[in-house]
Amino acid sequence: MLSLDYIAGLIDSDGSISISLSKNRYKRKDSVGDETVSFAFIVNFRQVNQYKFILEEIQETLGMGKIYNHANANGQPMSSWQTTKESETLEICQRLLPYLHVKKEQAEYMIEALTIWQSGRLGRKGAGYYHTEESKKEIIRISNLMNPSQQKETSRRNKEIRIPDFGIQYSHKGGYDIQELISK
Repeated sequence: MLSLDYIAGLIDSDGSISISLSKNRYKRKDSVGDETVSFAFIVNFRQVNQYKFILEEIQETLGMGKIYNHANANGQPMSSWQTTKESETLEICQRLLPYLHVKKEQAEYMIEALTIWQSGRLGRKGAGYYHTEESKKEIIRISNLMNPSQQKETSRRNKEIRIPDFGIQYSHKGGYDIQELISK
């Protein structure tokens, strides 16, 4: 078993704490209206396969998260441990927060975002929940604050995402217009 301060050090050095925004790819073909935005709340740590045992120890110590196998841009086999549920992401951030240094601010933002996300639930919709527009806007604002590198022109995610239900054009080149979000 690994200590929490050791895991926090790994996340600080080679991990990420992020909110991913994307068009909802699960929209039913027969549904009417605009596409919605999907949010993914993730804590991630990846390593070359030689060190996959560290990922397994993280998973064993924390009792959550999943390990995925993939390859990097050069085709080198890699593995990632990451949270797959909002509740896991919140618990991991809360447990690691006292030990984080580099990613402490991201963990604080994530805790704030997930608290808003959980309090903004209006009810069940299929397998998930639907949320207030205000809570979605606040999560987008927090995402811009915690993931500034994803908003720069040099980001590999240098593409536009249209989020019609907010009436806002999003570009990873410049992020959301925060003033436009707040004024709506």
